[in-house]
Amino acid sequence: LAGRTPSLSALAAQASELLYAATSPEKYVTAAVAELMPASGQLQFAGAGHLDNLILCADGTLTTLSSTGAPLGLLPPGLPFDETSAGLGPGDALLLFSDGVTDAQNVEGDEFGEARLREMVEQTTADQLSVAETVRLLTGLPIQYYVVTGFVGLQQMVDEAENGA
Repeated sequence: LAGRTPSLSALAAQASELLYAATSPEKYVTAAVAELMPASGQLQFAGAGHLDNLILCADGTLTTLSSTGAPLGLLPPGLPFDETSAGLGPGDALLLFSDGVTDAQNVEGDEFGEARLREMVEQTTADQLSVAETVRLLTGLPIQYYVVTGFVGLQQMVDEAENGA
């Protein structure tokens, strides 16, 4: 659908309409859709029931990109999707993540959560880690820097992957 619609909000609306028509009522998708104009740093963003995403500014502050509409396919066609814009400057980074990060649970059943994710991003900024190092921390590579996988427990993740969970 990208390239065939005039805006991200129209893209989200069309995707939602298609999903609503093709899936059962309990099926829906959360999504974050962004378009970056590299020359200007202008970012257009539409969030469909998705978690808040973040812009990590070069000065260490975090800007929240909140959802601008309902999950795709959840509600009947015709409901509008909004979009928002933001500027990315030199040294800024866009952090898009799924609920697979925030919903990850440790053996006690505690979720990693959005607050812990924000704390981790703020700490990596304070430690002056690069975006690549921050992603490595978040995803658990290399092994000595597990954050999400360390929180959940590596063996639990391996077991779930092997069992198709």
